Amino acid sequence: MTQFPCLNFDVVSSSTGEIYHVQIARTENNLTCTCSCPAGQNNTACKHRLGLLLGKPEGVVGGDLDRIETIPSMLEGTDVDEALGELAALEGEKARIAKSITAAKKKLARVLSN
Repeated sequence: MTQFPCLNFDVVSSSTGEIYHVQIARTENNLTCTCSCPAGQNNTACKHRLGLLLGKPEGVVGGDLDRIETIPSMLEGTDVDEALGELAALEGEKARIAKSITAAKKKLARVLSN
């Protein structure tokens, strides 16, 4: 079994400038990622955790900066990897639906004008 280190990051809030602490740890196929921000403390998928897990480390100002590139390998085969895949698929579907709605509204505007 591959051993993964526990990773710690300091992330600056884009809205308040406060520094929050994000920790990522893996045990077998379970990955945990916690954040000290208010949203993270309420068990929501805050932007700080999602950013790191999705490979977008903007705002990371401290901690295990030299290990950010190991996050994708930590995710492989975990429950979080599966959930992120489901989220990505739904986000893609949402974008396609939004385009279809825009097209339908334009069509409706055209037929209302004739």
